[in-house]
Formats: sequence, C-alpha cells, structure tokens
Amino acid sequence: MPRIMIVDDDVNQLKSLSRAFRSFPDYIITTFDNATDALVDARTNDYDIIISDLRMPMIDGVTFLSQIKDKQPFAGRIILSGFCDKEALYGAINVAHADRYLEKPCSAQALVKVMEEVLSERKMKTTVLSNNAG
Repeated sequence: MPRIMIVDDDVNQLKSLSRAFRSFPDYIITTFDNATDALVDARTNDYDIIISDLRMPMIDGVTFLSQIKDKQPFAGRIILSGFCDKEALYGAINVAHADRYLEKPCSAQALVKVMEEVLSERKMKTTVLSNNAG
C-alpha cells in the first residue's frame, strides 16, 4: 500500500483531504500541519509520495521538498498550492525537483490520478536504474 505524506499549514485543508481519502482505502495517508514535524517524521518513516503546500510559515514548500529529497530520494514530490506564479513553478521544478505542481482547490480524484502517474513514473525509473546497475 503506498504511503502518502501531506503537509499543509491549513488544518481545514488537511481535514478535507483526509476525509476525501477515506474513499481511497488503498493509500496510507499521514498529514502534518508544518514542515518541521514532517521532516522529523521522514527520518524514520518512508513515503512513496510527499505532497506539500507551497506557501507555509517557517519552511516553504520548495525548501521543504528540497530538504526532504535527501531523506526520501525515491519519493515522488507534488506541490499543491493556491498560488501559481512562474517563480514558484520554477522553484518547484528546478530546486525541489517536484514531479507535479497542482493548483488548489484540487479534488481527491484528480490528486489520486496524479499520484498514480507519479507512482508509475517512479516505478519505471527504479526499474531502469536497477537494470542498469546489474
């Protein structure tokens, strides 16, 4: 079962996503309302996908995903934000190496579709890397 981390400082957004994911029991969802706690958790728990808000206090989404990349190099990274501007998009791609950038509001169905794409892409990359190593 894929493990998904969702980080967003908007507690209502986290509750809404948690409720929506009840319709998708094939995922293990863990939520955090701040990036600091999520980074601590990532030291001991592995995730398949990490979804982060872009604008958060203390540590923004680009910085968070950049930092977590060292702890979770094989996890897919998705930015989910209500703010979409070119600078944020460039940061998400060039700095955080995000796999996707989605705008809020985003339905659980749309998010799951993107998650499945990212999981599939990650699986293909891992297979290619392991085949080239052997």
